Amino acid sequence: MLTFAAVMTEQKFFEWVTPMVQAHVELTEQLTVKDKSFRILYISRRSCKRQGMRFTMRGIDDDGNVANFVETEQICLFEDGKQTSFVQIRGSIPVFWSSPVTMKYAPKVYQAGDVERDVAAFQKHAYELMSLYGRVLFVNLIDKKKEQLKLGEAMAKTVADAATKDSHILAAVRLVWFDFHRECRNMKWGNLEKLIKQVDDDFLDHGYFCKSADGTVVNKQSGVVRTNCMDNLDRTNVVQSLFGRRSLMLQLNETEALQGNVLNSPFEDFERTFKRVWGNNADAISLFYAGTGALKTDFTRTGKRTKKGALMDGYNSCMRYIKNNFMDGYRQDVLDLLLGRFTVSRSKPSPFQTQGETFESVLTKIMGVVVAFFLVETYRSGGQNYMFERLFRSVLLTLLICVGVFSVLVKKGNSLGQKLVRLPKLRPQDGCMTTWKR
Repeated sequence: MLTFAAVMTEQKFFEWVTPMVQAHVELTEQLTVKDKSFRILYISRRSCKRQGMRFTMRGIDDDGNVANFVETEQICLFEDGKQTSFVQIRGSIPVFWSSPVTMKYAPKVYQAGDVERDVAAFQKHAYELMSLYGRVLFVNLIDKKKEQLKLGEAMAKTVADAATKDSHILAAVRLVWFDFHRECRNMKWGNLEKLIKQVDDDFLDHGYFCKSADGTVVNKQSGVVRTNCMDNLDRTNVVQSLFGRRSLMLQLNETEALQGNVLNSPFEDFERTFKRVWGNNADAISLFYAGTGALKTDFTRTGKRTKKGALMDGYNSCMRYIKNNFMDGYRQDVLDLLLGRFTVSRSKPSPFQTQGETFESVLTKIMGVVVAFFLVETYRSGGQNYMFERLFRSVLLTLLICVGVFSVLVKKGNSLGQKLVRLPKLRPQDGCMTTWKR
Protein backbone atom coordinates (compact mmCIF):
# COMPACT_ATOMS: atom_id res chain seq x y z
CA MET A 1 0.00 0.00 0.00
CA LEU A 2 2.83 2.40 0.86
CA THR A 3 4.56 1.50 -2.41
CA PHE A 4 1.36 2.39 -4.28
CA ALA A 5 1.17 5.68 -2.34
CA ALA A 6 4.77 6.47 -3.35
CA VAL A 7 3.95 5.90 -7.01
CA MET A 8 0.87 8.14 -6.75
CA THR A 9 2.96 10.87 -5.10
CA GLU A 10 5.61 10.68 -7.82
CA GLN A 11 2.87 11.15 -10.42
CA LYS A 12 1.55 14.15 -8.42
CA PHE A 13 -1.85 12.58 -7.73
CA PHE A 14 -1.77 14.16 -4.28
CA GLU A 15 -5.55 14.15 -3.79
CA TRP A 16 -5.45 10.33 -3.78
CA VAL A 17 -2.86 10.11 -1.01
CA THR A 18 -3.64 10.62 2.68
CA PRO A 19 -0.65 12.07 4.59
CA MET A 20 0.28 10.26 7.82
CA VAL A 21 2.64 11.24 10.62
CA GLN A 22 4.00 9.35 13.61
CA ALA A 23 4.03 12.02 16.27
CA HIS A 24 3.18 13.11 19.78
CA VAL A 25 0.94 16.19 19.93
CA GLU A 26 -0.20 17.96 23.10
CA LEU A 27 -1.83 21.33 23.75
CA THR A 28 -1.66 22.71 27.29
CA GLU A 29 -4.34 24.54 29.20
CA GLN A 30 -4.20 28.33 29.49
CA LEU A 31 -1.07 29.42 31.38
CA THR A 32 -0.15 32.76 32.89
CA VAL A 33 3.32 34.15 33.60
CA LYS A 34 3.05 37.60 35.15
CA ASP A 35 0.91 39.60 32.69
CA LYS A 36 1.23 37.16 29.75
CA SER A 37 -1.46 34.58 29.03
CA PHE A 38 -0.78 31.76 26.56
CA ARG A 39 -1.07 28.08 25.67
CA ILE A 40 1.76 25.82 24.48
CA LEU A 41 1.43 23.36 21.60
CA TYR A 42 3.97 20.52 21.41
CA ILE A 43 4.52 18.52 18.22
CA SER A 44 7.22 15.83 18.06
CA ARG A 45 7.39 14.43 14.52
CA ARG A 46 9.32 11.21 13.91
CA SER A 47 11.03 10.82 10.53
CA CYS A 48 9.80 8.03 8.23
CA LYS A 49 13.37 7.54 6.96
CA ARG A 50 15.47 4.88 8.69
CA GLN A 51 12.51 3.95 10.85
CA GLY A 52 13.00 1.15 13.31
CA MET A 53 13.29 -0.11 16.85
CA ARG A 54 15.97 0.53 19.43
CA PHE A 55 18.51 -2.24 18.74
CA THR A 56 17.45 -3.10 15.20
CA MET A 57 18.04 0.37 13.73
CA ARG A 58 21.03 2.50 14.72
CA GLY A 59 23.35 5.09 13.24
CA ILE A 60 23.33 6.48 9.71
CA ASP A 61 22.78 5.14 6.19
CA ASP A 62 24.51 6.04 2.92
CA ASP A 63 21.85 8.65 2.14
CA GLY A 64 22.55 10.54 5.37
CA ASN A 65 19.39 9.44 7.20
CA VAL A 66 19.76 8.58 10.90
CA ALA A 67 17.70 6.35 13.16
CA ASN A 68 15.19 7.78 15.64
CA PHE A 69 15.26 11.24 14.08
CA VAL A 70 12.65 13.41 15.81
CA GLU A 71 11.82 17.09 15.33
CA THR A 72 10.20 18.67 18.39
CA GLU A 73 8.44 22.01 17.94
CA GLN A 74 7.32 24.03 20.95
CA ILE A 75 4.76 26.64 19.87
CA CYS A 76 3.61 29.41 22.21
CA LEU A 77 0.11 30.72 21.37
CA PHE A 78 -0.47 34.02 23.15
CA GLU A 79 -3.96 35.22 24.00
CA ASP A 80 -3.44 38.45 22.05
CA GLY A 81 -2.72 36.52 18.82
CA LYS A 82 1.07 36.62 18.93
CA GLN A 83 2.84 33.31 18.16
CA THR A 84 6.37 32.10 18.88
CA SER A 85 8.02 28.79 18.09
CA PHE A 86 11.21 26.91 18.99
CA VAL A 87 12.42 23.80 17.13
CA GLN A 88 15.01 21.28 18.27
CA ILE A 89 15.93 17.84 16.94
CA ARG A 90 17.38 14.53 18.01
CA GLY A 91 18.88 11.64 16.05
CA SER A 92 21.19 8.65 16.30
CA ILE A 93 24.98 9.11 16.32
CA PRO A 94 25.72 9.89 12.64
CA VAL A 95 28.28 7.19 11.83
CA PHE A 96 27.86 3.58 10.72
CA TRP A 97 27.37 1.47 13.85
CA SER A 98 25.10 -1.20 15.29
CA SER A 99 24.45 -3.05 18.56
CA PRO A 100 22.31 -6.12 17.79
CA VAL A 101 20.76 -7.98 20.71
CA THR A 102 22.32 -11.20 22.02
CA MET A 103 20.48 -11.30 25.40
CA LYS A 104 23.36 -9.34 26.93
CA TYR A 105 21.87 -6.45 28.92
CA ALA A 106 24.03 -3.86 27.14
CA PRO A 107 24.76 -5.32 23.67
CA LYS A 108 28.20 -4.92 22.14
CA VAL A 109 28.73 -1.96 19.83
CA TYR A 110 30.07 -2.58 16.34
CA GLN A 111 31.47 0.14 14.07
CA ALA A 112 32.04 -0.05 10.34
CA GLY A 113 35.40 1.68 10.76
CA ASP A 114 35.26 3.09 7.23
CA VAL A 115 36.21 6.74 7.79
CA GLU A 116 35.55 7.87 4.22
CA ARG A 117 32.11 6.27 4.20
CA ASP A 118 31.28 7.84 7.58
CA VAL A 119 32.33 11.29 6.35
CA ALA A 120 30.43 10.99 3.05
CA ALA A 121 27.22 9.99 4.83
CA PHE A 122 27.67 12.67 7.49
CA GLN A 123 28.12 15.36 4.84
CA LYS A 124 24.74 14.42 3.35
CA HIS A 125 23.20 14.47 6.82
CA ALA A 126 24.72 17.85 7.65
CA TYR A 127 23.63 19.42 4.36
CA GLU A 128 20.09 18.15 4.88
CA LEU A 129 20.00 19.74 8.34
CA MET A 130 21.57 22.99 7.12
CA SER A 131 19.03 23.26 4.30
CA LEU A 132 16.16 22.80 6.77
CA TYR A 133 17.37 24.66 9.85
CA GLY A 134 20.49 26.72 9.11
CA ARG A 135 23.40 26.34 11.53
CA VAL A 136 23.56 23.09 13.52
CA LEU A 137 24.89 22.57 17.04
CA PHE A 138 25.48 18.86 17.74
CA VAL A 139 25.22 18.03 21.46
CA ASN A 140 26.57 14.56 22.26
CA LEU A 141 25.66 13.23 25.74
CA ILE A 142 27.26 9.76 25.73
CA ASP A 143 29.89 8.54 28.22
CA LYS A 144 33.60 9.15 27.78
CA LYS A 145 34.52 5.58 28.66
CA LYS A 146 34.43 2.03 27.27
CA GLU A 147 32.42 1.45 24.07
CA GLN A 148 30.64 4.79 24.24
CA LEU A 149 34.04 6.53 24.27
CA LYS A 150 35.04 4.80 21.02
CA LEU A 151 31.73 5.73 19.42
CA GLY A 152 31.99 9.34 20.60
CA GLU A 153 35.53 9.59 19.26
CA ALA A 154 34.32 8.25 15.90
CA MET A 155 31.61 10.91 15.82
CA ALA A 156 34.06 13.68 16.75
CA LYS A 157 36.52 12.55 14.08
CA THR A 158 33.78 12.34 11.45
CA VAL A 159 32.55 15.87 12.22
CA ALA A 160 36.12 17.23 12.22
CA ASP A 161 37.05 15.49 8.94
CA ALA A 162 33.86 16.69 7.25
CA ALA A 163 34.55 20.26 8.42
CA THR A 164 38.12 20.05 7.11
CA LYS A 165 36.92 18.94 3.68
CA ASP A 166 33.95 21.32 3.41
CA SER A 167 34.04 25.01 4.33
CA HIS A 168 30.22 25.19 4.51
CA ILE A 169 30.15 22.51 7.22
CA LEU A 170 33.06 24.20 9.00
CA ALA A 171 31.10 27.45 9.15
CA ALA A 172 27.71 26.01 10.10
CA VAL A 173 28.35 22.92 12.27
CA ARG A 174 29.74 22.67 15.80
CA LEU A 175 30.00 19.71 18.19
CA VAL A 176 29.82 19.75 22.00
CA TRP A 177 30.46 16.50 23.90
CA PHE A 178 29.02 16.56 27.43
CA ASP A 179 29.41 13.37 29.50
CA PHE A 180 25.95 13.40 31.09
CA HIS A 181 26.42 10.44 33.44
CA ARG A 182 29.77 11.61 34.78
CA GLU A 183 28.69 15.22 35.27
CA CYS A 184 25.35 14.33 36.88
CA ARG A 185 26.47 11.34 38.99
CA ASN A 186 25.27 11.27 42.60
CA MET A 187 22.26 13.43 41.67
CA LYS A 188 24.36 16.49 40.79
CA TRP A 189 21.75 17.76 38.34
CA GLY A 190 22.88 21.34 38.82
CA ASN A 191 25.95 20.48 36.75
CA LEU A 192 23.72 20.66 33.69
CA GLU A 193 24.31 24.40 33.94
CA LYS A 194 27.82 23.66 32.61
CA LEU A 195 26.24 22.39 29.40
CA ILE A 196 23.99 25.43 29.12
CA LYS A 197 27.04 27.69 29.40
CA GLN A 198 28.87 25.73 26.69
CA VAL A 199 26.04 26.06 24.19
CA ASP A 200 24.50 29.39 25.20
CA ASP A 201 26.21 31.58 22.59
CA ASP A 202 24.98 29.32 19.76
CA PHE A 203 21.60 28.95 21.44
CA LEU A 204 21.06 32.70 21.64
CA ASP A 205 22.29 33.21 18.07
CA HIS A 206 19.79 30.64 16.77
CA GLY A 207 16.90 32.51 18.38
CA TYR A 208 13.29 31.50 17.79
CA PHE A 209 10.43 32.19 15.37
CA CYS A 210 8.11 35.06 16.25
CA LYS A 211 4.96 36.33 14.52
CA SER A 212 3.11 39.38 15.81
CA ALA A 213 -0.63 39.53 16.38
CA ASP A 214 -1.17 41.17 12.97
CA GLY A 215 0.63 38.31 11.18
CA THR A 216 3.96 40.06 10.62
CA VAL A 217 6.98 37.76 10.95
CA VAL A 218 9.25 39.53 13.44
CA ASN A 219 11.99 36.93 13.75
CA LYS A 220 13.02 33.54 12.35
CA GLN A 221 15.00 30.78 14.02
CA SER A 222 18.38 30.62 12.26
CA GLY A 223 19.80 27.39 13.64
CA VAL A 224 19.00 24.24 15.58
CA VAL A 225 20.35 22.16 18.45
CA ARG A 226 20.66 18.46 17.59
CA THR A 227 20.92 16.33 20.74
CA ASN A 228 21.87 12.67 20.98
CA CYS A 229 22.80 10.01 23.51
CA MET A 230 23.00 6.28 22.72
CA ASP A 231 19.26 5.80 22.18
CA ASN A 232 18.32 9.51 21.93
CA LEU A 233 15.75 8.94 24.65
CA ASP A 234 16.42 9.32 28.37
CA ARG A 235 19.43 11.67 28.62
CA THR A 236 18.27 13.48 25.50
CA ASN A 237 14.80 14.06 26.99
CA VAL A 238 16.25 15.67 30.11
CA VAL A 239 18.50 18.03 28.17
CA GLN A 240 15.90 18.96 25.55
CA SER A 241 13.48 19.95 28.31
CA LEU A 242 16.13 22.38 29.62
CA PHE A 243 16.55 23.89 26.15
CA GLY A 244 12.77 24.13 25.81
CA ARG A 245 12.40 25.96 29.12
CA ARG A 246 15.24 28.36 28.31
CA SER A 247 13.71 29.24 24.95
CA LEU A 248 10.30 29.85 26.53
CA MET A 249 11.80 32.20 29.09
CA LEU A 250 13.45 34.09 26.22
CA GLN A 251 10.12 34.32 24.43
CA LEU A 252 8.47 35.61 27.61
CA ASN A 253 11.32 38.05 28.31
CA GLU A 254 11.89 36.32 31.64
CA THR A 255 15.50 35.13 31.22
CA GLU A 256 16.45 36.54 34.62
CA ALA A 257 14.13 33.94 36.16
CA LEU A 258 16.65 31.21 35.24
CA GLN A 259 19.71 32.95 36.66
CA GLY A 260 21.60 30.40 38.77
CA ASN A 261 19.01 27.65 38.20
CA VAL A 262 18.51 25.95 34.84
CA LEU A 263 16.24 23.27 36.33
CA ASN A 264 13.28 25.40 37.39
CA SER A 265 11.61 28.77 36.96
CA PRO A 266 9.82 30.59 39.82
CA PHE A 267 6.43 30.26 38.09
CA GLU A 268 4.89 27.24 39.86
CA ASP A 269 1.77 26.68 37.74
CA PHE A 270 3.78 27.05 34.55
CA GLU A 271 6.47 24.65 35.83
CA ARG A 272 3.93 22.01 36.79
CA THR A 273 2.40 21.99 33.31
CA PHE A 274 5.73 22.36 31.49
CA LYS A 275 7.25 19.35 33.27
CA ARG A 276 4.13 17.25 32.75
CA VAL A 277 4.00 17.75 29.00
CA TRP A 278 7.75 17.18 28.60
CA GLY A 279 7.38 13.95 30.58
CA ASN A 280 4.53 12.90 28.29
CA ASN A 281 6.62 13.78 25.24
CA ALA A 282 9.54 11.71 26.58
CA ASP A 283 7.31 8.69 27.20
CA ALA A 284 5.73 8.87 23.73
CA ILE A 285 9.04 9.02 21.83
CA SER A 286 10.47 6.24 24.00
CA LEU A 287 7.41 4.08 23.34
CA PHE A 288 7.92 4.49 19.57
CA TYR A 289 11.59 3.43 19.69
CA ALA A 290 12.15 1.27 22.80
CA GLY A 291 8.68 -0.11 23.49
CA THR A 292 8.31 1.43 26.99
CA GLY A 293 8.06 4.81 28.63
CA ALA A 294 11.24 6.81 29.11
CA LEU A 295 13.65 6.52 32.02
CA LYS A 296 14.43 9.47 34.31
CA THR A 297 10.98 11.00 33.69
CA ASP A 298 10.59 11.57 37.43
CA PHE A 299 13.32 14.20 37.00
CA THR A 300 11.67 15.60 33.86
CA ARG A 301 8.30 15.81 35.64
CA THR A 302 9.42 16.98 39.10
CA GLY A 303 12.96 18.35 38.75
CA LYS A 304 14.38 15.67 41.07
CA ARG A 305 14.87 11.92 41.29
CA THR A 306 12.44 9.96 43.47
CA LYS A 307 12.20 6.41 44.85
CA LYS A 308 9.03 5.84 42.84
CA GLY A 309 10.84 7.05 39.72
CA ALA A 310 13.76 4.70 40.39
CA LEU A 311 11.36 1.75 40.76
CA MET A 312 9.58 2.73 37.55
CA ASP A 313 12.96 2.94 35.77
CA GLY A 314 13.71 -0.60 36.96
CA TYR A 315 10.37 -1.85 35.64
CA ASN A 316 10.80 -0.10 32.28
CA SER A 317 14.36 -1.42 31.97
CA CYS A 318 13.12 -5.00 32.48
CA MET A 319 10.33 -4.53 29.96
CA ARG A 320 12.76 -3.00 27.46
CA TYR A 321 15.03 -6.02 27.87
CA ILE A 322 12.21 -8.44 27.10
CA LYS A 323 10.78 -6.46 24.19
CA ASN A 324 14.15 -5.57 22.63
CA ASN A 325 15.35 -9.19 22.69
CA PHE A 326 12.20 -11.11 21.82
CA MET A 327 9.71 -8.77 20.11
CA ASP A 328 11.46 -5.91 18.30
CA GLY A 329 12.70 -8.06 15.42
CA TYR A 330 9.09 -8.75 14.48
CA ARG A 331 8.18 -5.06 14.90
CA GLN A 332 11.07 -4.10 12.62
CA ASP A 333 9.76 -6.48 9.96
CA VAL A 334 6.31 -4.86 10.25
CA LEU A 335 7.82 -1.39 9.75
CA ASP A 336 9.86 -2.56 6.75
CA LEU A 337 6.72 -3.96 5.11
CA LEU A 338 4.60 -0.92 6.02
CA LEU A 339 7.11 1.57 4.62
CA GLY A 340 7.78 -0.41 1.45
CA ARG A 341 11.41 -1.21 2.25
CA PHE A 342 10.83 -4.88 1.50
CA THR A 343 9.08 -6.15 -1.61
CA VAL A 344 7.32 -9.51 -1.36
CA SER A 345 8.10 -11.87 -4.24
CA ARG A 346 6.38 -15.18 -5.01
CA SER A 347 9.54 -16.46 -6.71
CA LYS A 348 11.67 -16.16 -3.56
CA PRO A 349 11.49 -18.37 -0.46
CA SER A 350 9.91 -16.91 2.66
CA PRO A 351 12.43 -15.22 4.97
CA PHE A 352 10.32 -16.38 7.91
CA GLN A 353 11.24 -20.04 7.56
CA THR A 354 12.38 -21.18 11.02
CA GLN A 355 16.08 -21.83 11.23
CA GLY A 356 18.01 -23.13 14.24
CA GLU A 357 17.06 -22.57 17.87
CA THR A 358 14.11 -20.44 18.92
CA PHE A 359 12.89 -19.15 22.26
CA GLU A 360 9.85 -21.42 22.03
CA SER A 361 11.97 -24.52 21.40
CA VAL A 362 14.12 -23.70 24.43
CA LEU A 363 10.99 -23.48 26.61
CA THR A 364 10.02 -26.92 25.34
CA LYS A 365 13.44 -28.28 26.30
CA ILE A 366 13.14 -26.74 29.76
CA MET A 367 9.88 -28.62 30.23
CA GLY A 368 11.73 -31.75 29.15
CA VAL A 369 14.36 -31.12 31.84
CA VAL A 370 11.62 -30.79 34.47
CA VAL A 371 10.15 -34.14 33.40
CA ALA A 372 13.61 -35.75 33.44
CA PHE A 373 14.34 -34.53 36.98
CA PHE A 374 10.88 -35.68 38.04
CA LEU A 375 11.51 -39.21 36.74
CA VAL A 376 14.90 -39.33 38.48
CA GLU A 377 13.34 -38.21 41.76
CA THR A 378 10.60 -40.81 41.33
CA TYR A 379 13.22 -43.55 40.86
CA ARG A 380 15.25 -42.35 43.89
CA SER A 381 12.18 -42.33 46.12
CA GLY A 382 11.63 -46.02 45.48
CA GLY A 383 8.08 -45.50 44.30
CA GLN A 384 6.91 -43.86 47.55
CA ASN A 385 4.01 -41.49 47.16
CA TYR A 386 5.69 -38.07 47.56
CA MET A 387 4.38 -36.62 44.33
CA PHE A 388 4.40 -32.94 45.40
CA GLU A 389 7.89 -33.06 46.93
CA ARG A 390 9.33 -34.77 43.85
CA LEU A 391 7.71 -32.23 41.54
CA PHE A 392 8.88 -29.33 43.72
CA ARG A 393 12.50 -30.53 43.73
CA SER A 394 12.39 -31.09 39.96
CA VAL A 395 11.10 -27.59 39.27
CA LEU A 396 13.56 -26.05 41.76
CA LEU A 397 16.59 -27.77 40.20
CA THR A 398 15.47 -26.72 36.72
CA LEU A 399 14.88 -23.16 37.90
CA LEU A 400 18.36 -22.93 39.45
CA ILE A 401 19.96 -24.14 36.22
CA CYS A 402 17.93 -21.67 34.16
CA VAL A 403 18.82 -18.78 36.49
CA GLY A 404 22.51 -19.66 36.15
CA VAL A 405 22.34 -19.80 32.36
CA PHE A 406 20.25 -16.62 32.18
CA SER A 407 22.68 -14.67 34.39
CA VAL A 408 25.54 -15.62 32.05
CA LEU A 409 23.52 -14.52 29.01
CA VAL A 410 22.60 -11.17 30.60
CA LYS A 411 26.23 -10.45 31.55
CA LYS A 412 27.99 -11.68 28.44
CA GLY A 413 25.63 -12.89 25.75
CA ASN A 414 26.96 -15.65 23.51
CA SER A 415 26.12 -17.84 20.55
CA LEU A 416 23.14 -19.30 22.44
CA GLY A 417 21.81 -15.80 23.11
CA GLN A 418 22.16 -14.93 19.42
CA LYS A 419 20.00 -17.96 18.58
CA LEU A 420 17.31 -17.17 21.14
CA VAL A 421 16.67 -13.50 20.31
CA ARG A 422 14.24 -12.39 17.62
CA LEU A 423 16.18 -10.49 14.96
CA PRO A 424 14.47 -8.93 11.92
CA LYS A 425 14.18 -11.31 8.98
CA LEU A 426 13.34 -9.01 6.06
CA ARG A 427 16.25 -6.54 6.13
CA PRO A 428 18.59 -7.66 8.93
CA GLN A 429 21.56 -5.91 7.32
CA ASP A 430 20.08 -2.46 7.99
CA GLY A 431 20.75 -2.35 11.71
CA CYS A 432 22.13 -5.66 12.96
CA MET A 433 25.60 -5.88 11.40
CA THR A 434 28.14 -7.86 13.44
CA THR A 435 30.87 -8.13 10.80
CA TRP A 436 32.09 -4.61 11.61
CA LYS A 437 34.95 -4.13 14.06
CA ARG A 438 34.31 -3.48 17.74
